[in-house]
Amino acid sequence: MPIQVACPHCQKNLRVGDHVAGKKIRCPACQGVVAVPAEEIVEVAEVYEEPKPAQRPEPRSQRPPGGQEARRPEPKNRPAEAPERRSARTRPRLRKPQSSRDYVHSQCGGVTTIEGPEFQSLADPLSKMHSTYCTDCEDVFPISEFAWDDTQERISDYYTRYQQQASGLQRFIASRGGMFTIAGVVFVVGLLSCAVLGAFGLAAAIVGAIVAIVLHVMVLGPMILRQVLGTADPTQLE
Repeated sequence: MPIQVACPHCQKNLRVGDHVAGKKIRCPACQGVVAVPAEEIVEVAEVYEEPKPAQRPEPRSQRPPGGQEARRPEPKNRPAEAPERRSARTRPRLRKPQSSRDYVHSQCGGVTTIEGPEFQSLADPLSKMHSTYCTDCEDVFPISEFAWDDTQERISDYYTRYQQQASGLQRFIASRGGMFTIAGVVFVVGLLSCAVLGAFGLAAAIVGAIVAIVLHVMVLGPMILRQVLGTADPTQLE
């Protein structure tokens, strides 16, 4: 039996077949969706069913083998990050302490042998020696004109190479200029005490300056050398 139903959108009366009872049809007048009651039965009109969303097949590459659920690959353990490289100072290679060393004057080609305390001072790269003596010329010349005879390295380059291992403050304190600056400060402080101590203050200023120089040569300079270069004896440097 046909089913009679009214379109809720345009109020048009429709008669549909009983085979669409309980389903939805589209109104031929307004194309609105009309729900057909299941109790009544009649004929006409087209049946409307809401289309189900089509399921796209999974790409073969993503389908797990054997119907098993695909598993994401476990992340590989990342190698531990290397700790930050500290700007550690490279320790120079040391040799046995030397009692003397020869250097060559580039202007005359003369070779001079230096030893004792003079050798200690000239070999100290933080002392910032500005000149040295040539026995052939019998005169003093800038340090840049001389080179070590055994390595052929200019002494000024030798100084620069090792000074790069020290901070600016260390280079200043260990230098001859730093030594005389410290001694000068002690001397000035001693002079200021003359207003109170009189002549004794002047003597204290002179003695204090001498003590400051001795302490610099014997204690402060070697201590900084050991911190920077790993040895307090500059004659071990190459």
